[in-house]
Amino acid sequence: MENTKKCRLCKSQIDKDAKKCPVCRGIQNRFFSPIIPIVLLNILIAILIGMALWAICDICSDVSAVCGISDAESSYNNGLVITESELKFGKDKCDKDAVIIIGKIKNDSSANWHRVNFETRCFDPDDKLTDTAQESNYDFMVPARQEIPFKVSFTRQLPEDQYLRHEIRVIDARKDRY
Repeated sequence: MENTKKCRLCKSQIDKDAKKCPVCRGIQNRFFSPIIPIVLLNILIAILIGMALWAICDICSDVSAVCGISDAESSYNNGLVITESELKFGKDKCDKDAVIIIGKIKNDSSANWHRVNFETRCFDPDDKLTDTAQESNYDFMVPARQEIPFKVSFTRQLPEDQYLRHEIRVIDARKDRY
């Protein structure tokens, strides 16, 4: 009996030096234990779940709800300020009449902001709202503690004299997490 041992898988008696069980063909090395594939599968599943959660957090438009970021941490309201803006007229890419707002935006926060969404309102001489537009530029980023220029343009719907005054504000922005 001293020259035999039990198979790790089927528990039948095999030769002490056997590397494979002649009954079940199970490998007797401890690194090929039946528990190893289960452990590796669980690690793989944990990695895949982690990657899926990261992707959802990265893609989701409501970062604060999914990732648990507080409103104070994710708010652009206190950080992004439009310091100056000027209303101009010109042509767009399709050679149509366009309203162009050129100005500067300042980031007072310690975070970079991207995907800035601007809202423009234009008023006539009687101070009535005549036109409005929203524009998002996914490549536009406002670095932390800097002031940079911006441009918003949209197709003009009315004659130039109906665009006496304008207001522009930031209505949405994403905090750069990288």
